[in-house]
Amino acid sequence: MQTAYNNPQYWRERADEARATASLVCNWDIRAAMIRIAAEYDQIANLVGQPRSTASELPWRGTAVTMLRTQREQEIIEGRAHSIDWDKDDYAVVDGNSRIGRMYKTRVPAGEKWLWFLQVLGTPNSGSADTLAGAHAAIDAAYGRLLESMKVRA
Repeated sequence: MQTAYNNPQYWRERADEARATASLVCNWDIRAAMIRIAAEYDQIANLVGQPRSTASELPWRGTAVTMLRTQREQEIIEGRAHSIDWDKDDYAVVDGNSRIGRMYKTRVPAGEKWLWFLQVLGTPNSGSADTLAGAHAAIDAAYGRLLESMKVRA
């Protein structure tokens, strides 16, 4: 049954409202909180409507759960100055509030692709996918494998 809560557009509208509110607020702490809320709504929109998976179905056994934030949103959260005009299709991949990677859409000879790479522990993990969801799943899996390998060494 389709309700407002399992409609991605509903959550995207909530994210847009949170970003609009953030742009009106003068207090930077409140603005950063509103941007984090918007990012969470975007994450919910990306998850809504996807088939449910059990941890045993995931290739990395559910050890990594990352979020996407626009690069600008992540800059505000990190308290960095706005130094680059980021494209709307350029995301920071975060685990909690720690940036662990990047995903962005680019043109390649075969058309448009989503490129991704991890930015943790000098790992050379990178790849590409046809969709944002595909790139997010791939970077989650790579990060999960990294976490698993760290557990084995510990």
